[in-house]
Amino acid sequence: AVPGPQQIQAAAHRCRPNSTVRLVAAAAAVSAAVLGSGLAATALPVEAPLFRTLEKPRGKEKKPHQLPRHLYERHPWPEKEPALLESIPGDVEKPLEKEEIIRDRLRHKKKVTDESWEDLITVFSNRARNEIKWMPVQRRHFLQRAKRWTGEMVLQDREPSQNTVRRLLLACASLGDVSGAEWWMRWLLKTGRPAGRLEFNAVIDTYGEEGLPRGARGWMERMEKAGLAPDARSYAAVIKSWEKVGNRKRMLEALRQMRDAESRGQLGKPLDPRDAASPYLAAARSYVDVADAPRAIAILKHLQAQGIPLSHEAHLLRLEAHLRTPGPRQSMKEIEHAFRDVIHHGPRGKDNKRMPVLNFELYQMCENTIGRSRFVDILEELGVEKQDVTASPRGESDMKDWDHAVLMRAIWSKETGRRVLMRKNEDAQWFETKLQGRQGAVMGEIETGYRMPLEDGSLPEWMTLTMPETYGY
Repeated sequence: AVPGPQQIQAAAHRCRPNSTVRLVAAAAAVSAAVLGSGLAATALPVEAPLFRTLEKPRGKEKKPHQLPRHLYERHPWPEKEPALLESIPGDVEKPLEKEEIIRDRLRHKKKVTDESWEDLITVFSNRARNEIKWMPVQRRHFLQRAKRWTGEMVLQDREPSQNTVRRLLLACASLGDVSGAEWWMRWLLKTGRPAGRLEFNAVIDTYGEEGLPRGARGWMERMEKAGLAPDARSYAAVIKSWEKVGNRKRMLEALRQMRDAESRGQLGKPLDPRDAASPYLAAARSYVDVADAPRAIAILKHLQAQGIPLSHEAHLLRLEAHLRTPGPRQSMKEIEHAFRDVIHHGPRGKDNKRMPVLNFELYQMCENTIGRSRFVDILEELGVEKQDVTASPRGESDMKDWDHAVLMRAIWSKETGRRVLMRKNEDAQWFETKLQGRQGAVMGEIETGYRMPLEDGSLPEWMTLTMPETYGY
């Protein structure tokens, strides 16, 4: 039975006259009485363990490294193979009318003029360089079609003009297509074509866009061996490559090397006077990306103080630097002033018509920061409309689903960045495959010897059947 109050008080008085000891003794008496009465299992709950323990698997015991990694939640990797990727958003894979005409003439063994080839290649090269109207995945697709049709022209024993190859190299530089830029530059040198400052800078800029500083330095050395002094655009590509990998120290060292070469008179003369600002704009981009507006604006002010002509890219960097500044430090007056300068110094096309200068993301940032009503008022003051400032890419609403599908496919196939860095020259492989497919039938070796032709010396019928030729793919 549980002891009563009188028994607890008697037990406490039997101890020494100390209140603390009496309380401890009373508690001990109560605990002994409770334990003796068999109520511990119901009155005192057992404390649960802090960590969950793994249960031993049934049957044969497994080693710790063989136990499942996720026992209490769903596996993060896709258990089923994701659906195949659909067509690129924007319906850009549909062949053009010019493509169908050239492809039909090639199938019927008819002559195709050089102007038809080069017009088609120019269309795709210009689309690949347009960052406002087309999304990156669409631009890469256009670049691939431009390269394939240029390669088809070479396979048909035609030689593209110098301007066509230049447009192709500039398109490769805008997207960082190292494979295409390197192959066509080697083709120029192999065929004895003149490779000038524009061609070398395009290849160097390709490595810079891809974030490969060693490759950019290597082609700069080849440029010097060819008797061409690197200019500001060459150093800008090297600076951009270090900026892409996040090494600001080496980026500033490259900028200092360019200034030293300029002081010694060893800096090449740029093709465009505005190219003199390209190394500083590449350095300012690294500060704009981290919302460091004071340093970015300081570089732009240095260019203005030196009297270097600025392109619309400098005004875009200034606007983006102010937009990326955190809210408490933003200056609405500076943002509006920068936006007006961007519109005023924007590029113009035929008939002096304004061309879109802001991509859709930057346009949304301006509208949300300034305010829709105030933003509309500024456009009315400048006398422009939305289509004069930006362009909505095709298939933009489907881009989110496309990115998700690409990510799930990469997770399923376990693709890593190593594959991108260690990739081979895709253009050289394409040419090799095309040449092998267009070779005639060859008597192959078998286990018992060699295949023998017929009595009349002809090949068997099954060996003379030609595969349907695909042009431009």
